[in-house]
Amino acid sequence: QEKFLIRGVRELLTIGSDLDELLLIDEIEIGLHYTTLLPLWKLIFTACKQSDIQVFATTHSYECVEAFSKVQVEMADDASKLFRIQKKDGVHKAFGADIHALEAGIESGLEVR
Repeated sequence: QEKFLIRGVRELLTIGSDLDELLLIDEIEIGLHYTTLLPLWKLIFTACKQSDIQVFATTHSYECVEAFSKVQVEMADDASKLFRIQKKDGVHKAFGADIHALEAGIESGLEVR
């Protein structure tokens, strides 16, 4: 199962490399077991650095955000960032969390999705 996942993500990232170094993935965790999220993010972070691809991925999964944060910290990748979109005063706004803020939020049990 993991080999198939990795092969599929590599193919996605290869396609992304033909699309001006930008790849959009909606609901990245859909259909994946939570145990595959850590290797998925490791592969994405590595492939993005090697191929200079920028990935925008959406999720509603706390486990997916946790896996993202763990890989972000493990790889000391301060270029990646999580954005939370929230409605405030009737307007949707994006709030960014850098590597340290995201890690601290997860460790404190805050809602970071």
